[in-house]
Amino acid sequence: MKNIHLLYSYLAKTQNWLYELFKEMVNPLVISEYTKNLQEFPYTNLIGCDSKLSGIPGKIETKLKYYYRVNREISSSGNIPVVHSHFGHKGYKDSKFIFCDCRHVVSFYGYDASMLLGKDKWRRRYRKLSKKSDKFLVLGKNMKEKFVNIGIPEDKIKIFHLGVDLNKLEYNLKIPSKDERTVFLIASSFNKKKGIPTAIKAFNKFYQNNRNCELRIIGDIPNRSKAYVKYKNRILDLINKTEAKKNIKLMGYVSYEELIENMMNAHFLLHPSVTEKNGNQEGTPMAIINSMGIGTLVLSTFHSDIPEIIKHKEEGLLVEERDYESLAGFMQKYSNDADKYKSIVKNARKKIEKEFNVKKQSKKLMEIYKSLE
Repeated sequence: MKNIHLLYSYLAKTQNWLYELFKEMVNPLVISEYTKNLQEFPYTNLIGCDSKLSGIPGKIETKLKYYYRVNREISSSGNIPVVHSHFGHKGYKDSKFIFCDCRHVVSFYGYDASMLLGKDKWRRRYRKLSKKSDKFLVLGKNMKEKFVNIGIPEDKIKIFHLGVDLNKLEYNLKIPSKDERTVFLIASSFNKKKGIPTAIKAFNKFYQNNRNCELRIIGDIPNRSKAYVKYKNRILDLINKTEAKKNIKLMGYVSYEELIENMMNAHFLLHPSVTEKNGNQEGTPMAIINSMGIGTLVLSTFHSDIPEIIKHKEEGLLVEERDYESLAGFMQKYSNDADKYKSIVKNARKKIEKEFNVKKQSKKLMEIYKSLE
């Protein structure tokens, strides 16, 4: 069954998981309003609609070109194709301008199912979208319940987990030892919902009794807006005020290969997600899924659908949001208990193999498409 994937931008550095999904599905057609990082994510079956004409406002031209190409590709498909919009707000806008017959699937990933759901305008829009679309794909039970609560029919909602290519994730059990430096890793964009200050405070507390340790921070602000710059400065100020500042290494954004290499050389991933004041939340962070696949113990929070990935004390460790003291306590305890550490990371790898394997998930996605015929 032909499937066409619709994106606002192909492809953000943090969306490697979409790239792996497209490749595993044998290069479905992707139509994107804008394009970037094409060298990092080379893809042949891609239609980018970036503005190129002079004399026409770029955004208007891009939108016109984008929806012209979307409808043209649908109409020339022969059979009725599946059109898959990635992110809820994108799906709503696509539903208004797709005029050709198709099956419409919309995937939700995070802020589109948290911050936007806090607004009456978007709750109304999603209810309208559910009447025109065929399936909402969500990341877990928590996200599904949110949509049911605003009146989306339950039979329109399907839980679909993101996947990773396990061929690229060599299981690398690296148990903490008193004879070597304990390495902690943060891997995320500098967004408030990632809880980076909580992780830094926890690391500083751990450092008080464990000087032979290091915190590596991979990531940066996604753009140079005033809000993001201000937040980054807040993080830098926090680091400079900590006693452990000389043991904290800022690495910026790195390639996916470098990210995996750093995960393989770390003992713990710190990902203490928090709910922002505006209601913005995570979905199921890919940094967590990758780390679990590699064999790096994950410390996170009871937040959104993270418990969908991690069963507490069996596949990882969870604390309440912003509770850096409990986080530091787990860091201390599990850096000194090899048996418990080993048991958790082995269970985590099995979980990823079973439920978050891109090869299996791509087949499940095709089954969802076929069910709409």
